Amino acid sequence: QALEHLALFLRAGYASRPTVALIEDELSQSAHYLGIQQMRFGSRLAIQIICPESLKKEYIIPYLLQTLIENAFKHGLEKQIGQVELIVKFSEKERTIELIVQDNGPEEPEQGNLRRGGEGLHNLRRRLDLLCGGQAGIQLRKEGQSTLAVAWWPKIDPQETAKMESRVL
Repeated sequence: QALEHLALFLRAGYASRPTVALIEDELSQSAHYLGIQQMRFGSRLAIQIICPESLKKEYIIPYLLQTLIENAFKHGLEKQIGQVELIVKFSEKERTIELIVQDNGPEEPEQGNLRRGGEGLHNLRRRLDLLCGGQAGIQLRKEGQSTLAVAWWPKIDPQETAKMESRVL
């Protein structure tokens, strides 16, 4: 079962990716990574994914979700003793999509690092900025015992994105 998850996860990672992807496709891709983590952590890991059906057909930049989930494990959950919890939540507010990836890991990063994050988040911010201008972003914050990675972007029209790409190429 672990090999099957790994093979499917890796196959999607090597596939050519468009500028934008459906949220449901990114959720499906991340499910393989989460399947491997569930095997590693066993009953210690609780995963909750909240995504209204209406948002599953909306667009996201590829690897945004996956990177935020991987960061939650790397910087938080891997270091947690006892029960670990990951919550992934998509919501919409006034034509802006918000993604929250929340974990209960113990890491208390330096305050400056908590706001900015590392190279992976820097790259995601640049990609969001190229696609959405100043209407998108990523923020890290602590709320109680949880770390939240919050990303937001306006609803994406894939036809407008294709036009923009053709002008750049």
